[in-house]
Amino acid sequence: MFNDAHFKAREMIETVKINAKENLKVPGIVPKFSKTPGKIKWAGLGLGANNKEIYQEMLAFSDEELDKMKKDGII
Repeated sequence: MFNDAHFKAREMIETVKINAKENLKVPGIVPKFSKTPGKIKWAGLGLGANNKEIYQEMLAFSDEELDKMKKDGII
C-alpha cells in the first residue's frame, strides 16, 4: 500500500509529526471532498500520556504499583 500509485494519488497514507524527531504514517481522511477535504492536524497524545489517569484514577493502582509496572517494562 505504501508504494501503490493509487494510494499515493489519493493521499491514503499520510505522514504526521509525533515529536521533534519522529513521524508516523497514518491512514488518510476518507472520504475526500473537493471543498472540505479534511486534514489530520496531530497524531494525538504520546504513548503512556494517560497512564496515571487510567491506572490510578480509574483502576486504583498505587504509586508503587505504577512505578513497578514502569520499571518492569509493562507500561
